[in-house]
Amino acid sequence: MRLGASAVTLERVVEHHLTGEERLEALFVDGDADLCQRDLPSDTGQRVAIVALVGSEVPSHLSRLLRLSVSAHIMKPVRSVGILSALTFARQSFRDHRELADQVDKLEDRLRQRRFVFAAQLALMEELGISESAAFARLRGAAMERRTTIEEISVEFLADRKNVQSLI
Repeated sequence: MRLGASAVTLERVVEHHLTGEERLEALFVDGDADLCQRDLPSDTGQRVAIVALVGSEVPSHLSRLLRLSVSAHIMKPVRSVGILSALTFARQSFRDHRELADQVDKLEDRLRQRRFVFAAQLALMEELGISESAAFARLRGAAMERRTTIEEISVEFLADRKNVQSLI
């Protein structure tokens, strides 16, 4: 409470603790307790910052905490010194990892759609007798004109190849 936070003791973390109105900002778990992983949804570490309370450096306990995607830790016995630091670092680390995961998802999606760009490029090259760079320039120009992505224009073009004039 001295940190300006409210604490809640939970026997079990359930879905509404990870989403919605009762969403947790951070979760402190006892890293030495066997139940800490069993009683948490498998993706908890990707959905909320986790601070582990660590009393011993037993490899099996540390391995379990790594699988939880712990964002920070505090050594036991817990004292008031270090709690704010651990909480601050955990939340920042969690945000950084979440941003990176979102970027990876977007890039993987674009990579999956890249085959449509290549297919549209080849189709334009064949139908118009133009070079690879000219075909890509047409796709890029059409995407810019319609304020969409090259991938979306390529899918649209491949779905309606009779509409090649729209890219000229």
